[in-house]
Amino acid sequence: SKIKPALLKKMQNEFAKWYPVDMRISGKDLIQNHFAFYVLHHIALFNRKYWPRGIGVNGHIQVEGEKMSKSKGNILVLRNLMDEHGSDLVRITAVSSGEGLDDANWSARDLQAYRFRIEFLLELAEKVKTMKTSAGKNQDAWLLSELQSIIQESTKDYESLLLRSASSSSLFKAYNAIKWYIRRCGSLESA
Repeated sequence: SKIKPALLKKMQNEFAKWYPVDMRISGKDLIQNHFAFYVLHHIALFNRKYWPRGIGVNGHIQVEGEKMSKSKGNILVLRNLMDEHGSDLVRITAVSSGEGLDDANWSARDLQAYRFRIEFLLELAEKVKTMKTSAGKNQDAWLLSELQSIIQESTKDYESLLLRSASSSSLFKAYNAIKWYIRRCGSLESA
């Protein structure tokens, strides 16, 4: 049977929305077969403008330093992790678990460290309006400068797909800078 013109146009628009793929990332064990066929299929089926713009390779996944496998019984189900910890915390822990071809290592300790820093930053954002401060212009200028440097560093790392480095900069360095500012300049007591 023939495809109706309206449906064909809708399918073409949907395809054009998602193609070309900016980056396709998969595990290093799939280079020989999966990526080879991925590239060949795109070259065979599509015009050059729809070919993938980049391909990235990850290491294997470990859980608490051991290879994740059914035989070891240490399989982590993404849906269960998100139900238990929330999608944002799972995402940042996952992207921060490895970098480049290094094997990613899922760690409950890392998840708790990210949870603590995120909760601190959220709590601080709620209380910052009522913060009593004895800060002078130098401390304020230092904090703004430090946060701008962290933003620049994190952005550079994200653009280079150094996600672990980016999350380290954006959460841990920002956390430390804000703690330094509070210790020296004021308190979170109500004004």
